[in-house]
Amino acid sequence: MKHICSLLAASLLLGACGHQQSPAAQDSVQTANSVPALTGLYTGDFGGSPIYININYAKGKRVTGYNSHKGLRRNISGEIVPEGDGWLVTLQEPGDHEFDGVFTIHFNKDLSEGKGDWKPVRAGSAKEQTFTLKRTNGDASTK
Repeated sequence: MKHICSLLAASLLLGACGHQQSPAAQDSVQTANSVPALTGLYTGDFGGSPIYININYAKGKRVTGYNSHKGLRRNISGEIVPEGDGWLVTLQEPGDHEFDGVFTIHFNKDLSEGKGDWKPVRAGSAKEQTFTLKRTNGDASTK
């Protein structure tokens, strides 16, 4: 009996050592490589004054950065997903400031231009805005 248990334990160990994992299945959703470079500075008119949206991180669907408008700088985060011939980017401000809101931007295929809207998180705190953005070179931290 002792030999049978030892033989069984040894065969289990050898069987476990030889197990190979199958390769991970590829996700059918858009991969990070299929999204054009989103990082950079985008500018536009926002209710009669300039807005700067700086995207400093974009990987897969995740997007983060900050915006600057009338001297107020707010962190933004959200996602990018394919939409028709372009891209849909949704970015949310933290929500802890009176004028925080959500940006919904429809970009063209190469992410050089976008049209979007902004809605405040708190109803009545600010007026909804529509805007257009163009990609520029540089960093909004000096604006």
